[in-house]
Amino acid sequence: MFTKKYLATKPVCKVFFKVHKKNIGPAQSIKIIGEFNDWDMKAPAMRKLKNGDFSYTLNLDKDKAYQFRYLIDDEKAGFVNSFEVIE
Repeated sequence: MFTKKYLATKPVCKVFFKVHKKNIGPAQSIKIIGEFNDWDMKAPAMRKLKNGDFSYTLNLDKDKAYQFRYLIDDEKAGFVNSFEVIE
């Protein structure tokens, strides 16, 4: 899941990603790869929270659409997802 927060002072949107432990099981690491980082398989991992969930924040340009997918323990997971950063 993700949420978006538009900044009033910059043409940027903060996108907050969160993956719940109940949806992924005993994963050790999760990465987000997509158009915003050229599908870089070596992208930084999401932060693992004490409760086993993972979170990550990206600053993305507004007025664009992006595709992304999750890597769980360096394996592609699920389908490619899309979202728009349009205010």
